[in-house]
Amino acid sequence: MIKLLMFVPSFRGGGAERVFVNLANYFYKRGVEVHFVVTSDEGPNKILLEKSINVISLNKKSVYLSVLDLTLLVRKIRPDIIFSTMMSCNIVSILARFFSMTSAKVIIREANIIPKRVSVIDRAKDLISKYIYPFCDRIILNSPDTFEDIKNLVGYKIIPKGVVIGNPVLPNEIIKSYDSFVKPKQNNKIIKIVSVGRLVKQKNYKLAFDVVKVFQDFNIPVIYDIYGEGPLQNDLVDYCSSIGISSSVNFKGFSENIKKILPYYDVFLLTSLWEGFGNVIVESLAAGLPVVLTDCPGGPRFIVESDDIGSICTFCPEEIFDMINLQIQLDNPERVLQRKLRANDFTIETSGEKYFNEIFGLL
Repeated sequence: MIKLLMFVPSFRGGGAERVFVNLANYFYKRGVEVHFVVTSDEGPNKILLEKSINVISLNKKSVYLSVLDLTLLVRKIRPDIIFSTMMSCNIVSILARFFSMTSAKVIIREANIIPKRVSVIDRAKDLISKYIYPFCDRIILNSPDTFEDIKNLVGYKIIPKGVVIGNPVLPNEIIKSYDSFVKPKQNNKIIKIVSVGRLVKQKNYKLAFDVVKVFQDFNIPVIYDIYGEGPLQNDLVDYCSSIGISSSVNFKGFSENIKKILPYYDVFLLTSLWEGFGNVIVESLAAGLPVVLTDCPGGPRFIVESDDIGSICTFCPEEIFDMINLQIQLDNPERVLQRKLRANDFTIETSGEKYFNEIFGLL
């Protein structure tokens, strides 16, 4: 049986952690002996992991303090493959393979574009990655933009080792479950817009509020619901009040049932400055929603490859307003089908198979 050691910081709610749990479950069902290693054994994604998978917590406050522990663990388990995600874990995985003096293959995964670095620590990580990453056996990127950033950071040596595979976001049965959904009819047509994401600078919600203001200026009834929490909530609430749109905007908080909620909306809106991949874009397409996105670096341009499933806009409120109306006007069963077919490209089964072939094809 093939032994796989997967290394991620924790089970917290980030997209990278969820992707690794999805992949671990998929590999386990394919007959792989999976050892799931974390530096901190906490987070909501833990309950999603198959109970039979071996979980090992290194109990470290920092990933970089786990080099010795992971080295010793690699010597003990003798995995055929070490598979990690996120820059800190990737650096430690490559070092652990080197110090363990084993023949394990090391596959690393990058899931985010590299924003402009400000702190000394981030710049140091970039410098270390530049010299450490070429020693991996394969690097998997979740979008062409992520690959481009890594090529710019590491250099030409990484190019032959890189492959782009979209995230395994949701299982096939979720997409199929939407087939029987019938959206309730509304007597007074109100455009219902939804966004999902943390209330942080990256998500650029003030631009979305400016779009809502355009709807109000044209006397078009609109409801804009945001599912997510974050440190900027008070600031964003104040901004809504300052431009007079508070009655149209609802901060709904975190929801564990977002997949059940999405079909009740008319359009999904994303106004981010950058994205890693954009799992919620895939979830929205799976629910049949048209998506309207800003042309930011990361996954959106990779996911939305056709105007039939959504629109990619500049950071202009009026253009976004126009595209929202256009997508709603053009919506029809054929476009809904196209969106679901695109979402199917990023299911756990479809992306999982690609990961399986890339990773275990090295043996």
